[in-house]
Amino acid sequence: MLLVLLCSMFIYSGSASPEIYGKAPKSETPIITIEAFAKNPEAYMDKVVRVEGEVQEVCPKAGCWLDISDGKESVRIKVKDGEIVFKQKMVGKKVIAEGTVYKFDLTREQAVNYFAHLAEEKNEPFDPATVTEGTTIYQIGGIGVRVLGAKKP
Repeated sequence: MLLVLLCSMFIYSGSASPEIYGKAPKSETPIITIEAFAKNPEAYMDKVVRVEGEVQEVCPKAGCWLDISDGKESVRIKVKDGEIVFKQKMVGKKVIAEGTVYKFDLTREQAVNYFAHLAEEKNEPFDPATVTEGTTIYQIGGIGVRVLGAKKP
């Protein structure tokens, strides 16, 4: 009886399909570390890459971005609102994300607006005086994300 139950559990868990948002990341797409990306994002500009890490945060309003981390550095995976909707349940799970690296250069005024928008999404206070100059932001334009599972203890 126990053997039958274990076999049934094995068959069921083996048939579960992975959780995918957007298109499944392609195995032939080069995988880079988040640390390598953070150190030299220009090296990956306009290239399609895969990164692997733990989801730290998901856009609380529209599910249009998620931040993933390798424990040291993090990167934002961003999609157009409604194109892919990332779920809050992804926080704490390990994922592989695929997308195209891009950047946007912001003037001080644009940076203030950008950071104010992020604070509003998170319902956090924001002081525009903390932004003293323009900035460059690097992100990965998401094509797809595969959820690998919960973080290992």
